[in-house]
Amino acid sequence: MRFATLAPVIALALALPRHAASQGPRVEITVAAGLRGTPVTGRMYVFVTRHDDVEPRLQVRHESDCTPFFGVDVTQLAPGVPGVIDGAALGYPVSSLKEIPAGDYYVQGLLNVYSEFHRSDGHTLWLHDDQWEGQQFNKAPGNLVSAVRKVHLDPARPDTIRLELARVLPPIELPPDTKWVKHVKIQSKLLTAWWGRPIYLGATVLLPRGYDADTGRRYPTVYQQGHSVKDLEITPLRFAGPYYCKRCEEIVTERTCPHSGDDVCDISGTLVRRYVANREPVPHYLLREEVLQVLERLATEEAFVR
Repeated sequence: MRFATLAPVIALALALPRHAASQGPRVEITVAAGLRGTPVTGRMYVFVTRHDDVEPRLQVRHESDCTPFFGVDVTQLAPGVPGVIDGAALGYPVSSLKEIPAGDYYVQGLLNVYSEFHRSDGHTLWLHDDQWEGQQFNKAPGNLVSAVRKVHLDPARPDTIRLELARVLPPIELPPDTKWVKHVKIQSKLLTAWWGRPIYLGATVLLPRGYDADTGRRYPTVYQQGHSVKDLEITPLRFAGPYYCKRCEEIVTERTCPHSGDDVCDISGTLVRRYVANREPVPHYLLREEVLQVLERLATEEAFVR
């Protein structure tokens, strides 16, 4: 008897459309037919905000400064067929569209486009292929976005909001090389073989003063790992390091000495090492006499690595 009583209730629940069961607002997002002619796989989002000073998608910054957004996965979604985001779709920082208080909002749709990876271990995965944005889905080149719309949302009303993805986000603008900052991009053979797609690694190199003038000098290296072009941006801060001035006959800086050119000599530990290792006289301005004696003794013991 209990089963017979519950059966009609279960049947009724299954018969209800998904949006009717969840209630509240429903957002339908489609891909414009002229934007992409083939089905697309990825994750579809809607962003909800009360402010329109910047696009809603750009108001997702970090955990403590984040406008509400909600998402669902889509697989082989054809142009014109809607992806549906309703009260059952998960979101952040609130978990559901039904938790958005009634009021006027600005909304925007976005599709984070996935690519198919055939890994060397036999697995096939659909993932976002980073385009030098550092897996920032709301800024990634090639992702699809809609125009911003002002709408009224009410968790008590089952309204349907329709958005069309009609714009492709452009490529990341790479910063230009300068005298001091160089950018390197190489294809990794190992990662390319593993992921089954071309995988690139990038680096930004901050060069020391005098690098182009003395290519034989060796420098210590500091590595910092980042995840995007912006992470690797470097703005050199110019500051005056000390050097020896032949005319002043002392260690000086740009603030204390007006001379330049052939009158100045860099103070370099690499130069000291080269002089000592090659048994050459070390200029007196590079280090004190007692320190030089210790280094010359170490050189006779082959303490320097050539």
